Amino acid sequence: MNHLDANLIIANAPDPVFVSDFQGKILLANEAVSELLGFRKDEVLEQSLSRFVSLDEARELMVALREVVEHGVSRNVRLNPHSASGEVIPTTLNASALRGPGGEVIGVIGILRDMRELDKARAYAESLIKNAPDPVFVSDLQGKILQANDAVSELLGFRKDEVLEQSLSRFVSLDEARELMVALREVVERGVSRNVRLNPHSASGEVIATTLNASALRGPRGEVIGVIGILRDMRELDKARAYAESLIKNAPDPVFVSDLQGKILQANDAVYTLLGFRTAEVVEQSLSRFISVDETREFMAALREVVARGVTRNARLTPRSVSGEIIPTTLNASALRDADGAVNGAIGILRDMRAYEMVVGDLEESRRKLDAANRAKDEFLATLSHELRTPLNAILGWVRLLRSGTLDAAGASRGPEVIERNTRLLAQLIEDLLDVSRIITGKLRLDVGSIDLVSVIVAAMEAVQTAADAKGIRLETSLDPALGPVSADHSRLQQVVWNLLTNAIKFTPAGGRVDIRLERRDSMARITVSDTGQGIRRELLPFVFDRFRQGETSIGRRYGGLGLGLAIVRHIVELHGGDVDAQSAGEGRGAIFTVDLPLTATHADMVPPEPARRRLDREAVGRAVALDGLRVLIVDDEADARELMRMVLRSSGADVMTAACAEEAFEQVERWHPDILVSDIGLPGDDGYMLIQKLREQQAQHGRAIPALAVTAYARAEDRTRALAAGFQMHVAKPLEPADLVAAIASLISKDRGGSAGADAA
Repeated sequence: MNHLDANLIIANAPDPVFVSDFQGKILLANEAVSELLGFRKDEVLEQSLSRFVSLDEARELMVALREVVEHGVSRNVRLNPHSASGEVIPTTLNASALRGPGGEVIGVIGILRDMRELDKARAYAESLIKNAPDPVFVSDLQGKILQANDAVSELLGFRKDEVLEQSLSRFVSLDEARELMVALREVVERGVSRNVRLNPHSASGEVIATTLNASALRGPRGEVIGVIGILRDMRELDKARAYAESLIKNAPDPVFVSDLQGKILQANDAVYTLLGFRTAEVVEQSLSRFISVDETREFMAALREVVARGVTRNARLTPRSVSGEIIPTTLNASALRDADGAVNGAIGILRDMRAYEMVVGDLEESRRKLDAANRAKDEFLATLSHELRTPLNAILGWVRLLRSGTLDAAGASRGPEVIERNTRLLAQLIEDLLDVSRIITGKLRLDVGSIDLVSVIVAAMEAVQTAADAKGIRLETSLDPALGPVSADHSRLQQVVWNLLTNAIKFTPAGGRVDIRLERRDSMARITVSDTGQGIRRELLPFVFDRFRQGETSIGRRYGGLGLGLAIVRHIVELHGGDVDAQSAGEGRGAIFTVDLPLTATHADMVPPEPARRRLDREAVGRAVALDGLRVLIVDDEADARELMRMVLRSSGADVMTAACAEEAFEQVERWHPDILVSDIGLPGDDGYMLIQKLREQQAQHGRAIPALAVTAYARAEDRTRALAAGFQMHVAKPLEPADLVAAIASLISKDRGGSAGADAA
């Protein structure tokens, strides 16, 4: 059964049931707990049970819990918790060890019993005794009655003067008189108490079933001077027994009475409900019929101890129902005594432990998932450390080689290429991590338009062509140019195709082939990327789109990456209302990834493809755009970042001043009057938002606002929106390309001089 089934079983249990940890903190509770205490469930959960009881009871509770946890036993504790209304509720707690599959104690399961009705019953019984006192008499050493209360006369129907000075043996049979005298001699000679079953006849001739409790009556010096006798009218006891049988019959738990050999003499309806057998199939049967041989031995050992010592014992039993189901139960067996106090049987209470087993399974599953999550976290952190350190090692190594001046011309030329390649790799790792963060927090947004998928695929192929050429991998295409548009985010779909192609190239050996196909499938556009690579093991296929999962997690894995790309692919595709699937015939037999996206009903208003809108030769842009004589103020608290931007802009002809904080920037604006402001957001003291807001307020009275460009590592869509709302006209995310910075400044100045409102450089 699943978690919902377990909760339903506990929720419908008639008694208040809860599960706690070793310290008594309540982890799970049914509605009956809330109803008993009067607190809402959220006021009970995560609270220690000791919160609801007195300090003394809290100590007793903790002692009992320690015994349960350390010895795996069940313990009963009398508790008087206070309810939400302040009422003190008498209860008994049955606390048992909660065990995992391996038998280890993993918590405590507690069942509270409301004792208010039972206490009322006890008070009622005491009231009966008080208002209808037992017949009591005092006799001499020979049994002659010297004194008797009115109840003796009422019991026997004789006047008091007809009882006094008479021997009690006058009112019983000859055999009972002999037994009575033997008991009296024992009381007098040994000073002990004795119980005798007597059936005296009343004045009307009625034989009255009674028991006599005879005790020694002692004088001031402790000597026996007589006998005090208490007669018990057994007629009421018989009624009480019938009442007890009624209680057993109507008890919610399965209850049965057995003889000393374990044969069931009586059972309530709950036993039949539990096992599914008819009454005739249970009564007069040995309990061993329903349990295994080993459990029968355990049950008989417990029964012998109950009979011999009069104690209560618990046993774990798994009886088989009429349908053949094995039902986990616990048996609580207690001694059943006759009127003389002798043990003549046992009373057993069975507890259905199926709900308990479900809780154990649920806790174990939660622990397993937590362990798996912890392992995945540790593996991911180890992989992340490796993936960050690898490019950093290459960057730092080549920087040191370049600074040493010992490289030849070829080495000096190769160094910047290696540094740039590894820097871009780091930037991609960071972007993947940010995308995963956006996915987890639900903040990944789409800029949707009508998109031509052919242009998306071509752009992604251009981006991976160099990597494919380096391994001698052929990229083969079959694209349907008449497919029609989809409603999508161009850059995000390009990211999907790029990830699939990058994955295929990574896992395809040199000289292999990667095929990409675009075709119509009913109302869907299907992109298929297949390769001749290493393939995917069958057991890994269900997990290829999970975060942080790769085919290899060991230190010796052959392929890099964080295992985020395919997870990002799945989320982006699903955001577009599409579906993604992975197939592989096994290791060494390649893999096939398919992406299905809904086609747009009309071709109108198609957004030009991203490469057509922004296809730039960055180096050419850098050479073509001139900023001759432009006064640029750079504000950034990072000295290296300031110096980089200063050198880039000076090489384009700009006149550049720098500031490390907002305060210095204000001074430069007042003294130098720059044509444009280029500012970071994360500044010490007043940040970039406050800087531009104050600057706009100061310049509002002059009728012209200085153009401002935000250059920042805060690259989310909401960061861009906030920058524009604060007063910047353009936002460029770090890490930035020198050519992009120059082009953004030139565009902003052009728009400012042309009276345009400003934009976003994305």
